[in-house]
Amino acid sequence: MLSARKNKAMNQPYHLEKQEDIKSLKAFALDELKRQRKTSDIIEHLCQRTGWHWVEAEQFLESVRVDNSSQLEAHKNRLFILASLVMIVGGMLNIAIFCFWIFYNSRSGEFLIPNDVEGGILLLINQLVWMFVKSPFAYIFYFAALTGIGMIIGGMIGFVIAFWRAFILRK
Repeated sequence: MLSARKNKAMNQPYHLEKQEDIKSLKAFALDELKRQRKTSDIIEHLCQRTGWHWVEAEQFLESVRVDNSSQLEAHKNRLFILASLVMIVGGMLNIAIFCFWIFYNSRSGEFLIPNDVEGGILLLINQLVWMFVKSPFAYIFYFAALTGIGMIIGGMIGFVIAFWRAFILRK
């Protein structure tokens, strides 16, 4: 007799008295999923709040997750967009520091400003060779420049993917 009740309860996990209770529980579960809380903590809270067994609360949470998957994905993608923009700005800052270091002539204490494109390319090559030969810490700036380029490229790829998922593929 006890097992028949248990099976009946497992087949109908939403046995709350009011429809408003289910709506508030769905809103709570969705909010917690957006905040990326641990699933076990959400299920435990649902069990305490409703008196459901663990399996019932787990089924309810899974149904909320499936029903609102597009909202949950869009929320995650917005965070990825922000992280991508931070990476792009950080990479640009790295490159800016590297360029400042290249065009600042430490021998004379002045900035080297080229007159034309050819002069700029020759000046750039001259400074890069001089830094590599004379400066004992040049490898740090080369590494920073390569890291900055990687940050910009990775940030742009991440931004395009996250933007595409969040706004173009939305249902």
